[in-house]
Amino acid sequence: MPPVHWITTFHNRVRDAEKTKRFRDFHILFASADRCFVRYKEKYYLILTNSGGYALEIQDIRRRIKKWPTYKGHKVDGYIILSRYSSLSPFLVDAPLPLSEMVGVVGRFFLQEKKLVASHLDEQMADLLKLAGIRRGQVEKFLKPNEPKAQREPRVFTTATPPATTNAWGRPLRRGMRLDAYELDTRLGHGHSAEVWKGRLTRTISGVDLTPGAVVAIKVYSALLLQGIQPLRIQREFTVARDFVHDNLARVYDLVLSPSRPYHTFMVMEYVDGPSLKSFIQRKQKLSPREIIAIAYQLFAALAELHLAGAVHRDVKAANIMLTGHDQAEPHIKLVDLGIVSLMADDKFTVGSAFLGSKHSAPFEQLTGRESDERTDIYGAGTVLYHCIQGQSMYQDAGPEGAIVEKMLSAPEFLQLDSVADHTRKLAEFVNRCISIDPNNRPQTALECIDLLNDLNVT
Repeated sequence: MPPVHWITTFHNRVRDAEKTKRFRDFHILFASADRCFVRYKEKYYLILTNSGGYALEIQDIRRRIKKWPTYKGHKVDGYIILSRYSSLSPFLVDAPLPLSEMVGVVGRFFLQEKKLVASHLDEQMADLLKLAGIRRGQVEKFLKPNEPKAQREPRVFTTATPPATTNAWGRPLRRGMRLDAYELDTRLGHGHSAEVWKGRLTRTISGVDLTPGAVVAIKVYSALLLQGIQPLRIQREFTVARDFVHDNLARVYDLVLSPSRPYHTFMVMEYVDGPSLKSFIQRKQKLSPREIIAIAYQLFAALAELHLAGAVHRDVKAANIMLTGHDQAEPHIKLVDLGIVSLMADDKFTVGSAFLGSKHSAPFEQLTGRESDERTDIYGAGTVLYHCIQGQSMYQDAGPEGAIVEKMLSAPEFLQLDSVADHTRKLAEFVNRCISIDPNNRPQTALECIDLLNDLNVT
């Protein structure tokens, strides 16, 4: 189906609406194969198509809007971008667009062909989106607060995106539930892509280096990730992660892959009995330079092990670092959640536009859907050290991912060197290098980071 289908359909529906006088004060001022300019209730709206098949990012949207602040001599009051083949970046779907009001974008998102993301909309734009084939229920949540809400249409749920707390039969994951040879015990955490449970192995499995009764961490994947090539990506990442044996990396033991049975696809990892670095920082507020340096050495050693194998973690943050020796003068750490690890050179299985990390520790290139490499992990490690020094994560009050991108471009967060003690200034300068917005300005390898740490002489 050609990209002009969106505009053609819109034209036909507008003509039908005009003939039946369903819309008052509605006029088409200009129409072509890729855009339509209308006046509706004394406001002017520009409807555009996007024919490319690439991932649609905030920069692309901003560029289209900037091109036409006015059209045919009139100030444009609102923009609608209709994209038949372009996918929406996942971080755009989680929150309204970080743009001025009156912008609506429709594109593909996983199995949905007409997913709407928008900044605030008015009732006129809601009508235009409805003419473009967008369900009223999708539009309502983006209406301006002072705009009256129309009658809500019934919500439609599909099997493509089941509720995140249920399995294929609609039953919640619970303590005592058996998943293959494993039994769930306690839920350790959850997110949009997976739930992590503490569990145990109930019987011997050939090829798995565990004995019955072994306590493990079980990462149960959401059905949202089990679309298209994603199961192949999970399988590929498991084959990479299971080979790592390092003192500062949690082990990966097993993978059960069943895309046709959501919540029966899970990865089995080492259970680390200790607090996360995030909770450790919350309890102590700020760590001593000695503790920070000890954590930094171990973290970059773990990353070096990953990177030497051509892999990248993609979600280095304080919550993914566990402390096994937190009562000692120099805590011992393990980097966990290797279920998100990927090969830097394997484009077939790693979808660059899919944002799988955490917004407060993700660099600019990851937030905007660009290619990740080892410098992505170096940025993540820098945010961990920032967290250790400041007592809180970066961009804590910035809002959703798009807002963080905006702040990175306008007022990026760095450690203020004039407020840092002299004996830790070099450490702060090192951290600021790691969290540079441009990856070319960061240390280029984890081994280089270790060499830089050796030169700090922080006591």
